[in-house]
Amino acid sequence: MVLARDTRLGRRVALKLISAELGHDEKSIARFQQEARVLRELRSPFIVAAGDAGQTEGRLWLAMQL
Repeated sequence: MVLARDTRLGRRVALKLISAELGHDEKSIARFQQEARVLRELRSPFIVAAGDAGQTEGRLWLAMQL
């Protein structure tokens, strides 16, 4: 996890990044993307909320509430 700032909403977030080693593995990429889709749909006080997901400089990331 990496601390980051959501510049659109002006808040701190946690970024989950896929490792460089797994960034070329199709199964790992698919699993990471599935996690992002599931987290966007879930709403529970016991599960961290996902805010956004994307790819920068070839690395997938998932922004979550801090």
